[in-house]
Amino acid sequence: MLKVLTIADKILILLVVAMSVSSFFLIAALGPEGSVVTVEVNGNVVYRTDLRGASRFSVQGARGELQLEVKDGSIRVVSADCPNKICVRTGSRQRSGEIIVCVPNKTIVRIGMGHGETIDAVTG
Repeated sequence: MLKVLTIADKILILLVVAMSVSSFFLIAALGPEGSVVTVEVNGNVVYRTDLRGASRFSVQGARGELQLEVKDGSIRVVSADCPNKICVRTGSRQRSGEIIVCVPNKTIVRIGMGHGETIDAVTG
């Protein structure tokens, strides 16, 4: 026999879901800022630069060109030769571990902490 959810059950479920989603964004926002950007096309590193500077560069993807911009400690895809432009709409990224992906161009933009810097998995 099925039991009908009460209002208190629905509120509890809503609170648990809201806390789960907000904790995901809180952990992402508190992550360390990255210092190095690595751009990969088809699994091969084609460009690496420091996030602390300001530059604009292009990378040839599998289907076309991507224009990227490094500014104010973050990176973003300014324009891309892909149909949906999801990578452009992703916006700026600056935290270590964040990525921007352009699937049609087989391009991944990864943000890292640089050489010799690591995060402890327990204390993060």
